[in-house]
Amino acid sequence: MEDMEQQPEGFESEIHQSLIEPILTAGLPQRAAIVFLIVILFFLLGLRSPLILPFVLMLYVPLKFLTKEDHQFLDVFIQFIKTPKRLFP
Repeated sequence: MEDMEQQPEGFESEIHQSLIEPILTAGLPQRAAIVFLIVILFFLLGLRSPLILPFVLMLYVPLKFLTKEDHQFLDVFIQFIKTPKRLFP
C-alpha cells in the first residue's frame, strides 16, 4: 500500500471493468450457460417434458445469485469436485 502512495504522478491508470470481469450469458459464465441451455432443450424438445422448468428455475436463480456475488464461484466449485478427497503420500 505504501508503494502505491510513493509512486510519482502518472504511473497509475484506470482499468476498464470488461478487462477483469468474465463474459456472462444470462447471468452465468458462458460454459455454464451453454450446458444449462443444452440440458433444458434436451428435456423440452427431446423428451417433451415441461416438468423440467421448475427444476431449472430452482437451479438457475441460486447459480445466478452466487455468480453475481463471486464471478469465479463455478470455476472453484468444479475444481473442488475434481480434486481427490484423500491425498496419498
